[in-house]
Amino acid sequence: SLVWMPWWAGRSPFGALVWLRSTELLRRTGRVVTVALLQLTLAVFLGTVLVQDHAGGAVLVLTLSTYHLSTTIRADLRADLDRMQELKAWPLQGSRTFLASVLPGALVAGALVAGALVLRGAIAGGLRPIDGALAVTAPVLALVWACVENLSFLVSPVRFTPGEVGTLQSMGRVALHSLANLVVVATVVAPAVGIHLGAVRLLGDGVLASLAGLGAALAFALGLVGALCLLGGRALRRLDPSRVTG
Repeated sequence: SLVWMPWWAGRSPFGALVWLRSTELLRRTGRVVTVALLQLTLAVFLGTVLVQDHAGGAVLVLTLSTYHLSTTIRADLRADLDRMQELKAWPLQGSRTFLASVLPGALVAGALVAGALVLRGAIAGGLRPIDGALAVTAPVLALVWACVENLSFLVSPVRFTPGEVGTLQSMGRVALHSLANLVVVATVVAPAVGIHLGAVRLLGDGVLASLAGLGAALAFALGLVGALCLLGGRALRRLDPSRVTG
């Protein structure tokens, strides 16, 4: 069915690819939103009931929600193995094709996670600065996660083989990739957290210090996204779908 989607990224080739990804998401809104709301509800429940510390609960909601939504929202390169040659033919640099493919899904996931953080903060005794800081960083973290997952897919793609054996292989591969991606994301995000804490330590415990630390951490994370997009563009150019087996 026809759907309406504004050209929010412009009418360039980059904006056109972003528009295509956005319409793919819009067509699957019903199923995606239902599953995402269940996942977010579970994350908010666990972050409120199991963790009494306010900051710890917020971090738990951020981590669980980002992890699960990255699997639920898959309007990116992981669903495009059979269309990869068409994507590579777009008049775009590989890094821009990579970014345009992961950006819409990551922004949607980040917005949903930010909403879950605000809801959890309101339930757990009122919103605090940590809730706002994590809500601001949620879209960037979702983008980092999407870049890592798609880069991992491009470096080691696999074609799903129907049947019991193919399903078991796919489940095992997804589990291994998810664990590896979690380690990678934790490793690359850790310096951003360190930058934030270091700024707060140097400038004192105040609003301005927190904002400075948050800005430095976001700048680092966005630089990291740029590096991942460059690597993703190179992996995209080298990928030959005809050589991918199950």
